[in-house]
Amino acid sequence: MPFGLCNSPATFCRLMEEVLGDLKWKTCAVYLDDIQIFSKTFDEHVEHVEEVLRRLENSGISVNQNKVMAVLMSPHPKDAAAVQSFVGNVMYYSKYLPALATVAHPLIKMSQKREIYEWTDAHETSWQTVKTMLTNAPILGHFNPTLELVLETDASTFGLSAVLSQMSDGRPEVLAYASRTLKDAERNYSACELELTAVVWAITDKFHSYVGGSKRFKVVTDHNALVGLLKLKKPKGRLARWVELLRPYHMEVLYRPGRENSVPDFLSRYPYDADDVPTNQVLSGGLTVKSTSYIQQIQEDDVFCRGILKVLRGPTNSPTYRNKILFFIVKGNLLYRMVIRDGRRWFLLVVPQSLQKELIHSAHDDSDHQGITRTYARLHDKYFWKGCLNQVVDYVSSCVFLTPVGKN
Repeated sequence: MPFGLCNSPATFCRLMEEVLGDLKWKTCAVYLDDIQIFSKTFDEHVEHVEEVLRRLENSGISVNQNKVMAVLMSPHPKDAAAVQSFVGNVMYYSKYLPALATVAHPLIKMSQKREIYEWTDAHETSWQTVKTMLTNAPILGHFNPTLELVLETDASTFGLSAVLSQMSDGRPEVLAYASRTLKDAERNYSACELELTAVVWAITDKFHSYVGGSKRFKVVTDHNALVGLLKLKKPKGRLARWVELLRPYHMEVLYRPGRENSVPDFLSRYPYDADDVPTNQVLSGGLTVKSTSYIQQIQEDDVFCRGILKVLRGPTNSPTYRNKILFFIVKGNLLYRMVIRDGRRWFLLVVPQSLQKELIHSAHDDSDHQGITRTYARLHDKYFWKGCLNQVVDYVSSCVFLTPVGKN
């Protein structure tokens, strides 16, 4: 019986009467398509739930797979209004869908009135991913107040994300997901401020009912500096207000590298952006290809990188804190530099001195010996080191292949 017809509610109620007739008002109540099961004890409740499900199964009531396929095979929206309608309906299920706000970011952006409708590969990827998420059963646990709670948070240029779990038999059991896109003002925050925003938002807004009160819980972050940031004796400005908001909560903040903090890290970063942390190829994109472990070791041996990493990993109340690490961040055990371009936040890999010449060589010689502007642009998009432009100018100016044809 389809929705919308005047007899649909009455027909469905008669069906439920036939299926659950002798159970109604004893162990369950039915209103239209909602079945509420009630019991005096937990053991009884398990039995009652099993009995209701058994009745439904024996009566041939199950999920219509054709409707699932209809969702998967549905064409993408043809205008911004249709996109807005889809986003509004899907967000209702955000508690059950990991990082929905971030995964659907291209669609959310298009649904805004100031955005012109233009369907791109990014929108198609988001559209297909959201549909797949909708048609897969969520795996969430039931809250047990006696178990230890663990909150994992992460932030990126797209948004904030959080995963609340409870430790059951030594293994994490997810209770709920949460995510949202960044506000305009938040796009100007430093890396540390953005990571702390995710913590404050998750604790005070999304999961206060779980972690509030006297219960102790753990907060796991992949931003090492955040651990010391919350221990500052005299925080100022925004930081002071956030620390004050967190003061009533009994939490322990722990650092976990990004590769081990995979769920929230993925949630805040999908789809791929310049601040993504590659897992096995770091210097890439048509340039030199190196592994993460190799770059990590070279950064540790580099004087400049080692100095920044030392401050990031050390006490954050150092007098050099704001000057040295405000625009640097460690992700996936690698050092990145944060920059603002076109009002958006991007993270550039910090290149150790021993690799700089090799990278310039790859960007220039392997790209038809292009001029200074184009060679520098290739490097400037993904990498950072002091004096990069001057080195590019010296290298390109001495190129024997380029000299006869002049400048770009």
